[in-house]
Amino acid sequence: MKDMRLGIFCAGNLGREIYDIALRINEIEHRWQEIVFVDNDETKSEYYGQKVYRLADLEGRQDEMEFVVANGEPQTKKEIYLQIKQAGFHLTNLIDPTAIISPTATIGEGVIVTPYSTINSNVTIGDNVLVQSYVRVGHDIKAESHCVISANTAIGGATIVGEGAFIGMGAAIKEELHIGEYAIVGMGAVVYKDVAAHAVVIGNPARETKGNRAGKVFQ
Repeated sequence: MKDMRLGIFCAGNLGREIYDIALRINEIEHRWQEIVFVDNDETKSEYYGQKVYRLADLEGRQDEMEFVVANGEPQTKKEIYLQIKQAGFHLTNLIDPTAIISPTATIGEGVIVTPYSTINSNVTIGDNVLVQSYVRVGHDIKAESHCVISANTAIGGATIVGEGAFIGMGAAIKEELHIGEYAIVGMGAVVYKDVAAHAVVIGNPARETKGNRAGKVFQ
């Protein structure tokens, strides 16, 4: 078996956080010979003390490279995920050593779970999902691909979080709800009822303010 290398796609602020998590994992599991940054921005040549590669630079190394996407914008996350897949590379999961994952949970590929988060029984996490620190994902939740669950969020059991949805920091979501695809739940929102696809909700109780047809969180 060849020595593996980890590519963190997106040399930005979140990328630094993910790099540090990867180092902690590597100290325990010794998974990668090298951890590098990859970015589409050709002006970036070095970041966080590491060389920044373009995906084309790694052509021919598909059997020795695996990736995660370090981007908090769901639509961009999906685009990069597809770019990596189309280039023939594999995505791996990064689970911080402090996270608690139920043995009955099902985790897709390219999933990142950052420190002190809990994923409970019978949860299904899709591909390329980001779960940030101190998140509680209740039993039987389905978090679909490319969604982002920000720090200090609590999601009640049997809720569905649709593809590309963004849950802001400190949000609380009641059990058995449906958060639609590419919806945005604002920071600190308290959600008692379903959120439509592409909707933006804020406040306590959460109320809809505008649509998100552009599919972007950070505009």
